[in-house]
Amino acid sequence: MAVNMTEQSGPVDYLILPWEEGQKNLPKKLSCKWKFSGRFSRNVILLLKGFDTENVDLSLRRVVRSAKHSSLTAGRIRYRFLPYEYFVNGSCSAQAARGWQSVELKTLRVLQLPRRSNLHVEFDTGSSGNPHDTPGLRIQLMEPGFCSSDVVCFEHSCYSISSARRSLKAELTAICSDGGLAQLASFNSSSALQNFVAQSQRTIVGTGLKARSKTPLNLTQPVRIGLLHDRLTGSIFYLSNSNGELELKPLVESKILYYNVWPTSSRFSCGSLKLAQTADGTEVSFGVVEFVSCSESLPALLSFRDTARNCCCGCSARAVLSQIEKAESHLATFFSQSQSTFLITSYILSNIEKSPSQRIPSVVATKSLNLCE
Repeated sequence: MAVNMTEQSGPVDYLILPWEEGQKNLPKKLSCKWKFSGRFSRNVILLLKGFDTENVDLSLRRVVRSAKHSSLTAGRIRYRFLPYEYFVNGSCSAQAARGWQSVELKTLRVLQLPRRSNLHVEFDTGSSGNPHDTPGLRIQLMEPGFCSSDVVCFEHSCYSISSARRSLKAELTAICSDGGLAQLASFNSSSALQNFVAQSQRTIVGTGLKARSKTPLNLTQPVRIGLLHDRLTGSIFYLSNSNGELELKPLVESKILYYNVWPTSSRFSCGSLKLAQTADGTEVSFGVVEFVSCSESLPALLSFRDTARNCCCGCSARAVLSQIEKAESHLATFFSQSQSTFLITSYILSNIEKSPSQRIPSVVATKSLNLCE
């Protein structure tokens, strides 16, 4: 099946299903193929997401289906991006998505496409596979100043939640290895964070004839963001991408940030964002940050520009991860030395209590000083 993607045809928001609607008993072997041809006036940002085909609302979406029988046997939906060779130079996606990629529920890919490009999608069932158990693929073209109906637009960037649950290290590694177009959402001030939360919960944007509906971002459960808390100093930092290198910078207005810090053995704890609740449990359009262990597996809030850029802006997390690990090792050394000092001091005091009239030998005091150096 061939599908043409253009701005003139309206918002590009397709759901690819591996089965026909209303058809439950499918043949054991089924092959579906789609070819999406892009013809755009500019380079564009395309968002690919996996979704659960059993729980999807098809009423307001363009659904692309196909059911051509064949003898092919394989696993799940897969896709690959094929740019026209004339436009390959300078295309981030030309480097990141030319091979076949399998679609999973946790799939979230941000592609910067040249004006002319093709996206090939295939699906083949095996003898034991049920298409209704196979994740579908959603294809969304980001609109400047709007993004998409269920993707938040805030200060010229789009925000979406990845369903993949990862630690901070695993999340940053995955993001940077995928080309760096998407970033772990981060905010440089408390005001910016609260403004984002308010924007994410709006159901209508624009006014008059330009008003458009939006689906509020689901912040019922905490999602990872790029904020960190240092429990030794009480400082709060945000992740900043400076020329492709991630680094920690002090959060502006950190004293007015509404947050909780959960106990952890590490020096740094990582921020997660969720909606605040009133005393009766009602959620409000106000965000609270919970700082938890950075090794905890959480879904992440990702951000990316709403328009394509002329460069491939990648990222490297090595420096910031090394900085965090170095701080943790220093903390471990500090507590180890503190524990040694405590034990020696306890020994000295116990000897004083046993023999008040006796002096503690100077060698003991010298030994305790050496251990504490």
